[in-house]
Amino acid sequence: MYGQNKYEEAIENYKKAVELNPKYSKGFNNLANALFNNNKYDEAIINYKKALEINNNDYIAYHNLTMLLENLIKEKDLKINILEEKNKKLEFEINNTIISFEKRIKGIILQN
Repeated sequence: MYGQNKYEEAIENYKKAVELNPKYSKGFNNLANALFNNNKYDEAIINYKKALEINNNDYIAYHNLTMLLENLIKEKDLKINILEEKNKKLEFEINNTIISFEKRIKGIILQN
């Protein structure tokens, strides 16, 4: 299921697996992977941490958690860049509006 992009189904199955065996670190890691791929980042982080609580030598869980956190940082940086670009465009539009308004006022003053 996980390999077939059936993440919701995989999530449900991994939840059942870790309920049956709460010490199954690979189950928590796989659950976290399915959650991550389904954009449920907060839940994924929680489950990666559970996998690491059970087995703090689970380098795959460390790697996957690191990948998720790096992804979130990149996503945040992208959003910041988009907002900065929007802000620049808005400033440009405001400046053009001000310049246009000043020209109109000067024209009115010169007519009188």
